[in-house]
Amino acid sequence: MALLDVQHQGFLPRVFSLKSQGIKLGKPKGTIQAIKFDQHRPAILDLLAKGLSVRKIAKHLGYTDPRGLNTYVNKRGLRPPTPGGANADKPRPAEHKPS
Repeated sequence: MALLDVQHQGFLPRVFSLKSQGIKLGKPKGTIQAIKFDQHRPAILDLLAKGLSVRKIAKHLGYTDPRGLNTYVNKRGLRPPTPGGANADKPRPAEHKPS
């Protein structure tokens, strides 16, 4: 444990020193990094255009959990727009006019 203490002894003072100088540390907010789904992007776009759900696409590509793919699709705006919006095919209720 003493070895870890010696290695990290000067770390926090350096971080606080940089922050006090106004230097921002870490990855800039909003930076999009390459991830595992990028290699399948053409296939994902093609399957989304054909109307497959993200869950079915994830299963087709061999991923066990569709949540990561769903986040990827949402953050990169890959879903094709639905004509007329999401609820275009549902009938609208009649307007209620007060008497």
